[in-house]
Amino acid sequence: VRVAAPPAPRAPGVPGSSTKPLRIYPFGVSRNRLEQAIGGLNVDVTLSKDIADADIVLTLKNYYRKKPPALRQAEAEGLPVYVLKSNTASQMQGILSNIFELAPGSAAAGGDEDPVTNAIEETEAAITEALETGHPVELPPANAYIRRLQHQMAERYNLGSQSRGREPNRRVRIFRHE
Repeated sequence: VRVAAPPAPRAPGVPGSSTKPLRIYPFGVSRNRLEQAIGGLNVDVTLSKDIADADIVLTLKNYYRKKPPALRQAEAEGLPVYVLKSNTASQMQGILSNIFELAPGSAAAGGDEDPVTNAIEETEAAITEALETGHPVELPPANAYIRRLQHQMAERYNLGSQSRGREPNRRVRIFRHE
């Protein structure tokens, strides 16, 4: 995560400043995923449809490299431009956590721990259960990245695994090979 322009003085919406929500102008970023990331962190943010009304700009690396007029305008006006490597909710949550100075494990950051760490711990418990009881174990719904990690972990223990269901409730089932 890069900040292309030097950060301006604390923007509205950032803890410790005014009570106005932080206004983000998403340039080339999925609004749905950004709204999902905002909801997951429970931070005071609004999405701006006009760059002139924004406190910060959020864009993707490939857009930033091309320097379109909107991003040049934002930098000329001194708006901080935050650059994401990819258009994922987890990347967006990471940058919002940095902006709002949330500790990765804080309740305001969306839970007790990192979702990947939680998923790995759940998968380890499921693997132990499948090995000990011989019964299949179904894990909670997870995104594609976490499911891939779960499949890899099952494979390391010589267990079978299968993704089941439809997004966003797709989950991994771990079982012993017969």
